[in-house]
Amino acid sequence: MALEQIAFPHLNEIIYQGILPSGLRLIVIPKSGFKENIGMLSVRFGGIDTEFTVNDQKIATSAGLAHFLEHQVFENHGKQDFSQKFTGLGSDSNAFTSFTTTNYFFSSVDQLNENLELLIDLVSQPRFTENSIKKEQAIISQEIDMYQDDPDYRLYSSLLAGLFPETPLAVDLAGRVDSIDKITLTDLSNAFETFYRPEGMTLVIIGDVDENVVYKKLTDLTSQMIQQTPITVSRSAISYQPVVKKQSLQLDVNMPKLGIGFRHEPIQDSSLFYKTALKLYLNMLIGWTSKTYQQWYDDGKIDDSFDVVIEVDERFQFVMVLLDTNEPIAMSAKIKQALKKGRSSKDVSEERLFSLKKELYGEFLMSLDRPDELASSFLEHSTQELFYLDVPDMLDQLTLESVLLIGETFFHSADSAEVTIFPL
Repeated sequence: MALEQIAFPHLNEIIYQGILPSGLRLIVIPKSGFKENIGMLSVRFGGIDTEFTVNDQKIATSAGLAHFLEHQVFENHGKQDFSQKFTGLGSDSNAFTSFTTTNYFFSSVDQLNENLELLIDLVSQPRFTENSIKKEQAIISQEIDMYQDDPDYRLYSSLLAGLFPETPLAVDLAGRVDSIDKITLTDLSNAFETFYRPEGMTLVIIGDVDENVVYKKLTDLTSQMIQQTPITVSRSAISYQPVVKKQSLQLDVNMPKLGIGFRHEPIQDSSLFYKTALKLYLNMLIGWTSKTYQQWYDDGKIDDSFDVVIEVDERFQFVMVLLDTNEPIAMSAKIKQALKKGRSSKDVSEERLFSLKKELYGEFLMSLDRPDELASSFLEHSTQELFYLDVPDMLDQLTLESVLLIGETFFHSADSAEVTIFPL
């Protein structure tokens, strides 16, 4: 089956997508004149996938398994590991684990075929050993201990744990020291065989490439990955236990840190559409161009540390507001009040929304010339029918009323939690 061409004439962009005979989903975004080529492969196995069902058999694994496996995939039986092989081609390579996926990528200026061969080889078969696992356990355990000394990490992780207690979201993506120590060769092998199958992968390639040549090359490369025995995998839902409403910590900080989190039941609509609407709502009410934000800033109640995090997935969704402030109690009340004001806020108007949509559109256009950012956005926000390049159409569809409806519904019915870090 050849790749399907999808044109976005208003952006002067064309993409090609299709499912290879192996089952791997391929998206090619030709960029004429680009010197850099990006290949980013996503495996649908992430940090929260600690409980799942394979062919009706329930399986529970250690927290941090997906992240641990990401590190071990680069191993090569004591030979030159895959990071060094990419470097030998003059390429940059890296990997990262999110809540729901594990992602591997390279960036190069030439030798695209050789880089693709390495990338597919990387995820085609497990090469880890008992010795490599013991070595990695020590390294990741040290990383986990180091995180505990980072106040911003502690604020985020404690707030997430308060929003989703007794769930995989309450544990860091890297796991805990005790959970890492329990990971075995069998655990890694089983996870690899379950999730590192081409039908659970998506590969995005961006650069000055010929889509037909790429298609043929990857069809040949992934033919070795075709699985003869199909399996059915279902992931466990995130349970919504009562939130931990308030937590406080004492750490070595100069100023108190405040984190306010809001969680809502998962939504079935497009995550990109919903997340964009929430972002517009938050930017309108407490974004840096709002009168509310400027007043807080001018009064010294907040500084440049003020940040907003939005996560929308089919299994969970949450919003966090994180900041340094000398008035954590007062600011908690002010932020909650501002977000619930909705259409009664002095910052809400058609003109404000139009300005914010132009700002998001500008950010979107800049991302089209940043291959790594574009590849990541495609993997996060593209389905069979909807693509990251549909953002301009979404912005056109989002009216003031629809943005307010989504934002007000979220914040008026969301459960909230709060974490404050005080100086020692």
